[in-house]
Amino acid sequence: LAQAPARVLLEGNPKSNSTLLSMPSSTGLVLVTVAWLFTTVAASSCPSEDSALSLLQLKASEITSTSRSELGPMMIVAKGCTGSSAVSRMSWWLFEAMGVPLYPTMNGEIVREKKPERNPWYDGKGANTLAKAMRVGIEEASLIQKRILFNAKPGDLENPELVKVLLNAGTRSVIVHRNNTLDTIACVVKDCFDNSKIGMSVTESGNRSTMCFSRRKTNSTIKASLYAEDILKNIHAENRWPEQQTDALNKMGFQNHAVVFEEDLLAHEYSHSELDRSAAAWTKLAATLGVTADTEMIKQALINNVFTYPLPKLHSETIFNHEEIKARLNSTDMAWMFRS
Repeated sequence: LAQAPARVLLEGNPKSNSTLLSMPSSTGLVLVTVAWLFTTVAASSCPSEDSALSLLQLKASEITSTSRSELGPMMIVAKGCTGSSAVSRMSWWLFEAMGVPLYPTMNGEIVREKKPERNPWYDGKGANTLAKAMRVGIEEASLIQKRILFNAKPGDLENPELVKVLLNAGTRSVIVHRNNTLDTIACVVKDCFDNSKIGMSVTESGNRSTMCFSRRKTNSTIKASLYAEDILKNIHAENRWPEQQTDALNKMGFQNHAVVFEEDLLAHEYSHSELDRSAAAWTKLAATLGVTADTEMIKQALINNVFTYPLPKLHSETIFNHEEIKARLNSTDMAWMFRS
């Protein structure tokens, strides 16, 4: 770290996967604080990753508690198949349009335990755990007055050391889920996330498919063959997840998190008449993450982002035994979920 060139941020569209650019400090483009930091570390008699990390922590500790709270990381908590990728991309775009100072990370999924290489601060050496990597990143972002926006799945938060780092940094969290959980269940089965517990991923002709998540990168038609006898029970279980996740976050120590539905956030994508609905949802999400936003300002930003995502498919196109599932849902309070 002591001998590494100082780094400056590339400001750009988050969809283009902005990264950090290495530049010599002699260019004069480096922030004074960052230049001082690396100079001081290099001047120490025995510089190491630990000493560099301690120095980052020392400088970051000079930030007031108020500004630290305002610059705390923003965490979108969501399960797979809940539209979290689309919401994450939209969050980047909208927050940048609103002037929120975002730290450009290479991937929004930077706390994935099984894929630590997605975290830009993970180096396998000094920052050889996600907790250490996030601590370095958070302090680095604080020094240059940037906020980190990232996604987290429930399993990512089973790491107590990582949770401790996030809590100490004043991380704000919001839960994103689908209101139509039949869509979630069908997607989970097609991606094999359920290990065939609630259904089976099949081809268009009904034969078992082993493509699973990789299906998303092909043009193959893969459907979900759902276990009809359990569909009502499985929908009820999926509907309870936001409340269960809220309780889990409370127990961890995270506070003031809200639940926002993917359908509300993206409703404007399909119709101008749904603009107010989406603007209200984005205002709620932003406020939960500590971003003060005017609903009218958000509405104006969203006007220019209509019809960019495809309409959800009919369930006859995504569920193999759709007639049987529709029959099970009829005469229940979940009948509205089936699109036909």
